[in-house]
Amino acid sequence: MQNVDREGRYLNPSERTFSLVRHLVDPKIRAEIRSLYASLSDKAAEEVSRERRELQFQHRLEKVEVERLVSEYEAGSTVAELVARYQVNRSTVGAHLRRAGVTARTNKPKLSATDIHEIIELYASGQSLLVIGKKYGVNAETVRRKLTKAGVQMRPRGRRR
Repeated sequence: MQNVDREGRYLNPSERTFSLVRHLVDPKIRAEIRSLYASLSDKAAEEVSRERRELQFQHRLEKVEVERLVSEYEAGSTVAELVARYQVNRSTVGAHLRRAGVTARTNKPKLSATDIHEIIELYASGQSLLVIGKKYGVNAETVRRKLTKAGVQMRPRGRRR
């Protein structure tokens, strides 16, 4: 049997490739890998995720998995949680949700107009972007963008002496 890619070039996949594909196709092994991945600590999961980015493989969800993904999203799971749980790209999650006719939740602004006025006052009083960001649960860069958009003159970066 000769294997040919889309352009008509011959392929010579190694035995290891065939073994890997067999393991990924087997639903029992995929479920085992998924449960093992879910049980890893955050640091270990991050390392596995980094390794996985270096060697990505396509993971097609079965109909049952898609139905479960949709119901979990409707029950309140975030796209990021579903990406981690099902080991697929966020665009894949979005595509499955669109195909199922689910309306995507929009991100509500984390900072209200009142918060922004308070942030302006805190920054004017000398608070750092980092301290303000922690207080409001946002990144310091988010605080800087909101201040700049409000027309606040930014202080030079670094510690004051």
